[in-house]
Amino acid sequence: MIEIKFSRFPRWDEIKELEKKAKNNIIIVKLPKSIYNSSKMKYKLEYMRRKLIFVEVDEQKRGRPKKIDESIKNYVVQLLTNGKNLSEIARELNIPRTTIFDNIKDFLPKIKREKFMKLLYEYKEFLIEKELYAPHVQILFSELEMHIKKEDFENAKKILDEIIKISKSARKNKK
Repeated sequence: MIEIKFSRFPRWDEIKELEKKAKNNIIIVKLPKSIYNSSKMKYKLEYMRRKLIFVEVDEQKRGRPKKIDESIKNYVVQLLTNGKNLSEIARELNIPRTTIFDNIKDFLPKIKREKFMKLLYEYKEFLIEKELYAPHVQILFSELEMHIKKEDFENAKKILDEIIKISKSARKNKK
């Protein structure tokens, strides 16, 4: 069995060479997804399959390797969640801001959700401290957390608005 990886479009002379090798061996050709799905490759793929050359998509990541490893990435996510901005983190780690962003952009929704949850907990503590945290507000906070975890931000905003409204009226009644 012979496995051959291409990172570009195979030429016809290369395909003919593979065809010769396929008479004595099992040939597996691995192509990047972008090339495999290209309309330019349609006829070549058909030809190779007829000649019993197996063609697969190469799932291996391509391109330049990432500059920061997982531990640094997790540290950056933690710093962002705790309120630092990208520029501060870039200076602290001595890594370009764009490199940091490119490596953590998939975590941004999670970071935003965690920041928002942190603000909610701080607001909850504020209400408790000011003795404005009633049982019905506690239920609303539970519902709010549920909607945030489900990423149902429309209903989360409605509930948060209701909590703020109740808190303001309780504050006025307290005075």
